[in-house]
This record gives sequence, structure tokens and C-alpha cells, in this order.
Amino acid sequence: MLDPTQLEALRAELQADPSGLGYGKHLASEPGWIVDLLGRPEQSVRKTRWVTAVALLSLLDVQVVRKLLTVLAAAAQTDPIADLLLTALKSAQGINVADPNTEAVLRALVGADSLPQEFADQLLGLAVQRGTRAELLFGEGTIVEESDVRAALKGR
Repeated sequence: MLDPTQLEALRAELQADPSGLGYGKHLASEPGWIVDLLGRPEQSVRKTRWVTAVALLSLLDVQVVRKLLTVLAAAAQTDPIADLLLTALKSAQGINVADPNTEAVLRALVGADSLPQEFADQLLGLAVQRGTRAELLFGEGTIVEESDVRAALKGR
């Protein structure tokens, strides 16, 4: 069940239909159709994605991976957060490229002219995956139910 703030956002989504998905003709009598539409994995959504340094070699150009590791190693000499990120990247677990803190470290490296913007974008782009409209609106893993649609349309 969505919380009251999410229900209000769902109400606005259904009324405005900003993506032109065609909610209008189904609002009154077909909440299940709306649920299905909100649950279709047709959107680009930032989702949790764990990657290791080794995995990056199969996901990105080797020059991008080399530059990333070199820049992180240099930054790790003076920045404990960069050191932590580098250590995690080299570990079996890796790093979550969708995590805001990972993004913040990469953006700081770009801002310091250490890492090219396009390289940071390529790494962060690995978090963009197929997801649902519900996930795009309310976060990863969100499922909108018929009761949510009904409650949103009633304004409660």
C-alpha cells in the first residue's frame, strides 16, 4: 500500500498523464488495467546494481576502467572516501553504481578535473535498467495495487 504522499502523487499522475500513457478512459472502471500499465517494465529507471572492477572490464571500455581505477587510486592517497570506494570496487561485493554516495564521489572527481565527465556518466549509466512507471515515480521495487489506484482516485 502506498503512503498518503505517494497516493497524492499517484492521483496527480493519473489525472495529468504526463507521459501520455492513456489512463483517462480507464480511470473510472478499470483500475486493474492502470495497475498493469504502471507495472510494465518499459521505463528507464535507476536501480541498484553492484559491480566489481573485474566486472567493469566486460561492461565498459578498458580505457574507461583503467582511467577510473587510476584516478581513484590517486585520490585514495588523500581522501578516505575515495580509498573506501576503490577498496569496495576491488572487493567481491563491488560498489552500487546507483548509490547517491557513489555518484557524489565520481562527481567530485569530475569537478577536480581528475575524471572525464563521459567516463563518470558511463559508470553511473550502468544503474539505468528497465523498470516500471511505478518504480520511476516511487522508487525501486514499488508495486502499485488496485486498492492504491482506487484510494488515489478517491483522494485518500
